[in-house]
Order: sequence, then C-alpha cells, then structure tokens
Amino acid sequence: MSGDLSTYLTAGYYSVWGTGDAAKIKGWPFAGSGIMQVLTFGNVTQQLVMTRAGIALRALVNGVPFEWDYLSGGESESSAGSGGSGWKRVPLAVTLGQPDADAPTSGQYRVPLRWDAPIVRWRLHVANRQPKTGASRGSVDLGGVWAGARGVDGAWSGTPTQISGAVSLPSDGSEWVSEWRDEPLDGDRMLAFTYTAPAAPWSLCGGGWSVTGPIDGTATALTTVQSVPLSWWIEAETYATTPVVAVIGDSLSCGVGATTPVLDSVLSQWCRAHGALPVHWAASGDHMLGMADGSAWKWTRWDGLARPDAVLWAVGSNDLASADLATMRARFSSVLPIVRERTDGPIFLATISPRDGETGTWETTRRAYNTWLRSRPAGARAVFEFAAAVSPDDETLIPALTSDGIHLTTAGYAAQVAAIASPLTSPAPVYA
Repeated sequence: MSGDLSTYLTAGYYSVWGTGDAAKIKGWPFAGSGIMQVLTFGNVTQQLVMTRAGIALRALVNGVPFEWDYLSGGESESSAGSGGSGWKRVPLAVTLGQPDADAPTSGQYRVPLRWDAPIVRWRLHVANRQPKTGASRGSVDLGGVWAGARGVDGAWSGTPTQISGAVSLPSDGSEWVSEWRDEPLDGDRMLAFTYTAPAAPWSLCGGGWSVTGPIDGTATALTTVQSVPLSWWIEAETYATTPVVAVIGDSLSCGVGATTPVLDSVLSQWCRAHGALPVHWAASGDHMLGMADGSAWKWTRWDGLARPDAVLWAVGSNDLASADLATMRARFSSVLPIVRERTDGPIFLATISPRDGETGTWETTRRAYNTWLRSRPAGARAVFEFAAAVSPDDETLIPALTSDGIHLTTAGYAAQVAAIASPLTSPAPVYA
C-alpha cells in the first residue's frame, strides 16, 4: 500500500508490512504495520484497520472520509487519536513560515507559549525546514532545549525543565521529536534553546527574545525579536471534546507586526478566550495561488492529527497583486477542496483589510472580492468584517492598529477578534 488511504475504495484486504511504510500512507490511523479490510455498500465504503496498537473503523461516502472510530488503542501513543470519547492530538505552531530569511549561525532564544485549553501531555517537534515551501537548509546542532513557567519580559518564573541535551537536526529537514512530556503546559510558559549551524538556518515568523547569558537561568541580556530560528511546533494531546479551529491565511493570520507574532495572531487570541486550540495553516507571504497544491508539505505535514472543528478563511491579501475578481474567485475554488478534505466542520470567511497607500486595481478588486465573500460562497457559515474592524473608511488603517500600513499591532488583531461575531465551534467543556 502507498499514497492516500482514502483512495482505497475497492473491496478486499490490504496490508502494510513495516512502520516506515505506515508512516508514508496518508491517513493511516496508527504508527505501525497492520492490515485493512474494505467493504463497499453502494456509495458507502467501510475501512477497518487492524494493528497491534489497536483497531480503527471509518466510513467514506462518495470517497469523502469521516473521522476514525477507535475500537481499541485510540488512547495509545501509536494512535493518531482524534474524535471519540478519548483523546486527540493537535499541532500547535510555535513558528510559522515566512519569505526566505537567514538566522544567525548560532544563538540562544526564548519563545513565549500560551494556550488556555487542557493539554494532557505533549511533545516537541523541530526541524531546519521552511514551512511555507517545505525546503530544507542543512544540519543544525541544538545545544539544549528547556521549557518552564514564564515570568516578566522573557525571565523564567522558577527553574525550567531541560527537555533535551545536545541533539543534531538532519540536513534533509527531518524532524527531531522529543519524548512525551507530562509536565504542565498551561498558563504563561516558555520554550528555550541554543544552537549552532555551519550555514544560516531558516529564520521564521515567531516572537520571543534573543538571549545573552545562561539560557536556563538569569540572562545577562534579552533582545526582543519577531523572527525565531527553525520550525518548532508542539504536538498536544487533549480531550476529544476540546474545540479545535484552523486558520488559512498569510502574514496577517500569522500575527506579523504584533508584539509577539503567532502568539498574538487573531486565531491564537480567539482560541485563548474560548478554551480552544489553534491550527495555523498560514505563512507570511503566502496566497491562495501558493496553496492550490494539496500534496505540498505545508498541507500534508499535519495530516493524521486532529481535524479542526471549523476553519477561518482569511487568505487573499497577497493574491490581489496579481488577480482580478474572476481570478480571485477561481483561486478560492481551487483551494476549497483541499480545505474540505481536512475538515467536516463549517468554514467562516473574513473580509480583506485595506493597505495604506494602495489604490487603483488592487483596491477595486479587494472591495469587489469582499462583496463576493459576503454572499457566503461554498456554503460558508458566516462572514466576519475584519476590514471594518481596523478601517472604518475601508481605505486606510487606523494608525494605532497598524505597525506598518499593512500589518497590525496586537491591538489591531484584537479588534479583528472582536469582529468574530458568531461562535466558531460549540463551547468548550468546563472541567473540574
């Protein structure tokens, strides 16, 4: 077997003989080898996967898969885990893609973390890879990785825990993955690391501090940064009932211009206020044109983890430089099936904000496209007026809400959070 599991629609038995082969199959519900029985009933297909780690069952209607039902093993480490009454795993971005930029060949960094939803356990992923394009950029040696409670302005609150000592990241962009961690990941937390590299690694969108002095103690100096080396994300295991929302977007969805990009993005702020977890299908500089390949690594790298309960569609600002209204609509239609493949939940749309100084065709197309979005194409659940939240005249941005005439401040992104005028998911459960 190989490729996408959802393409196996012919009745029969199929086998996967090794863990390596299982990892290459998109949608395989467990980490190890096993067999799959496929039954068909008209336009309905049933897939039953049986492995040593557990048994999972799902239905596909006209080739569109539903969530896996874990009959056993759904809570095990080898399970992808999403849905049911147990657990699911959510990819929480710490850094996100941006146009090619160099980081120093060595350094020490602290990165703030904050998610206000239950995380039962977690593990860390890191690679020298550009999330926007999937390109790798050589080997990197990590000198150590720490996590702990965050105090004021990048200081530790208490003694951090060392997650790892020295470890080498492969030159092909493969990830290093930590062991599962049981220590808390609630409240104000912080990730810290040191590294050296023979050549400049990727510098990616994400805020924090460059550190001089002890990385795990009282620093000699802390310099605020809005780009952080390497692709970092946390695989968080949470309850099956925790709401998960994804955003498809660009630099505005990444929170560029805010005090702390990613952490201060619209979706991160909204999720913290509603007990949800955010999934960022976003990269600075990206556009719908660059998202139209569903096999690209930017889309597939988190396949197999929890499918979001809803999607906020906030991409399109960068497309306006090369598209008229008909092209914008066509690009929307080309990305829609890729998004639909990854969620069964509703899609919410956000209008595109103006840019200071932009006139002519760019502005004409933006306004026409926003009007089209308000018609709720593709059965969108609702449309949120992100443009009006930061620009009452729909022409220039409120000075206090923009960092550069294009991107927003933390307060600007908060204004757009306030424009999300209807629930994105059902309310988060209240746990004792």
